[in-house]
Amino acid sequence: AWFLLRNPWKGDALLITSLLLLSGTYDNVLVGWGAEIGEGDVLTAMSKVRWFVHWALVPFLLVVCLRLGRNASLPLSSRLLVMPLAYVLSLVLAVIDVWEGFMPPGLELEPVTFAGTLRLVSVDEALPIITILVNIVVLVVYGRLWRKTGEYWPFLGSLAAFIGNAIPSSVAGTLPGATGEALLFLGTLTSTYIYPADVKPAEETPLLA
Repeated sequence: AWFLLRNPWKGDALLITSLLLLSGTYDNVLVGWGAEIGEGDVLTAMSKVRWFVHWALVPFLLVVCLRLGRNASLPLSSRLLVMPLAYVLSLVLAVIDVWEGFMPPGLELEPVTFAGTLRLVSVDEALPIITILVNIVVLVVYGRLWRKTGEYWPFLGSLAAFIGNAIPSSVAGTLPGATGEALLFLGTLTSTYIYPADVKPAEETPLLA
């Protein structure tokens, strides 16, 4: 709250990343306690919340990475209307993800066990195209951020998330993906705090200049 009050113009990146970190924590707790909760309506309801939050929040990583790029005066991120367009695109992608996940006949889940854990996964688990595309954009922007500012934690975190999520959960469970996402969110939060409170927003340049 203190940081948001002192930095209202860049507080959206902090807020979204914090929500993503909390959602990842909820996901890990659910996986850890799934076997204790057991199959049934409770675990099903909690798992549907997990999927909804994931699909609704992940596209907004576009806003986060572009905000950090804007704070660091990266050329593309400083263009006029880039941030409003990032919000609109993130919202559209989130709606598509949620709709495709919950559209009739609804989200159907099946139990999967691994190393003593129990979790519910989607029966029709298609390739997460939107998540992959968002991760690629984040990886590119954070790579540019590292090159310009020397801040490498966001890039290394995004790389860890990309690699971790590429490892099938049937091979190594959810640990690689969960660890990679935690490193991504923590690296992003670290980068957000690095910028001093008196830094001014980057001067906007025309979108097509």
